Amino acid sequence: MPAERIPPLAEQLPVGIALLRPDGGLIDLNAHGCRMLGYTREESRQLNCLTLVHPDERAGSRAHLAALAAGESDACTLDRRLLCKDGRYLWVSMALTPLADASGTIGKLACTLQDIDARKLAEERLRRILREMPIATAVVNWNGTLAHRSEKFEALFGYSHEEVPSMQDWLPLAYPDPAYRQVIAAQIAEVVASAQREGRVAGPLLARVRCRDGSDKMIEFHYVDLVQQGVWTMADVSGRHLLEAAMRAANEHLMARLGEIHQLQEQLREQAIRDPLTGLYNRRYLDETLTRELARAQREGGPLSLILIDIDRFKQINDTHGHPAGDEVLRTLAGLLREGARLEDIPCRYGGEEFLLVLPGMDLPAARQRAEDWRERFAGQPVVGEGFALDATLSAGIAVFPAHGQDSAALIEAADRALYAAKRLGRNRCETATSPSPTDPAAPAS
Repeated sequence: MPAERIPPLAEQLPVGIALLRPDGGLIDLNAHGCRMLGYTREESRQLNCLTLVHPDERAGSRAHLAALAAGESDACTLDRRLLCKDGRYLWVSMALTPLADASGTIGKLACTLQDIDARKLAEERLRRILREMPIATAVVNWNGTLAHRSEKFEALFGYSHEEVPSMQDWLPLAYPDPAYRQVIAAQIAEVVASAQREGRVAGPLLARVRCRDGSDKMIEFHYVDLVQQGVWTMADVSGRHLLEAAMRAANEHLMARLGEIHQLQEQLREQAIRDPLTGLYNRRYLDETLTRELARAQREGGPLSLILIDIDRFKQINDTHGHPAGDEVLRTLAGLLREGARLEDIPCRYGGEEFLLVLPGMDLPAARQRAEDWRERFAGQPVVGEGFALDATLSAGIAVFPAHGQDSAALIEAADRALYAAKRLGRNRCETATSPSPTDPAAPAS
């Protein structure tokens, strides 16, 4: 009996896709996953995921797999180090989902693998910098939990990690007076918003803080935003006249490191909103900005157009010329889209070989002309790489607010229907959205 394989669609996704047995054994691994870890497909089928996981993380991973297989959990996401064929460990984000058969028995697990090695290295570098700083520091996750606290933090306030695992736990202890706590919470929110808006260190915020031993200290806070996390620095200025020399040394050290922290901040911000292969904005950034741009268009009464682009016969390109050629086709199209976009346009990689462009203030005729220009330029530009030279074309669907939809989902669906129509009519063409039709036939393969 031939080995069970993951669905063909998974071969086109820009992430690793694995099919696992409940004991962690690898049933199949797509091409992207094989490239990530360095194993051939046949080699991967002889591996067990748990033996690839770093020994320090193996027991916890085994417990998560057991819970999924027993139906005690619907899904989980784990950051783990996996052993590559060349002997190095690669940080990956593993999203695991149990797959049940008709009887409800969980016989397999689906797993996506995303390379987060660069992000983990940046985070470790940041933690090392914070450990070296001569003042108290704390890293706060987006949900308020404390991801890291320096030893100087605990020495300053006296609270252990178990006592204050999050900002929500710390605030009532640090500010026992409810009225004062409300004032400080508002000031904290203002400092965070300022850092996020301006992209630099925000503060100072001066606040009287209650310590574990019952004493009060006047603390000077500064904040740096890192997209999914934020860094607070804290200095005791209760006896400022006694600490001037120490503060000068701390400020000199802080300024020396500020450029490096700012660089890390920009790296983490870009990693959070950019697609690593094409350099265009990613799906997460699209979801945030499209809602905002639609609200602005509705408020100002202006148009907003969407162009959904799909590379024709992309699977055939990968199968014939290999995935490096497919990647080069994606990068070539992304470069054309970036060059032809206005400052206010938002070019995004929507997924696989699909791209979505948000064009604020652009009406339908102008958007159609823009799509035709991109189509003609792409069709007329050969894609050349090491060992290959090929031609590729694209199809595009165009929709405009408010004629084709009032919200993000409706507009994208209208553009998708138009794209399907372009595919049905022969590819290498642009079509405009029309009213939805429940009897529209399915689109042909890309």
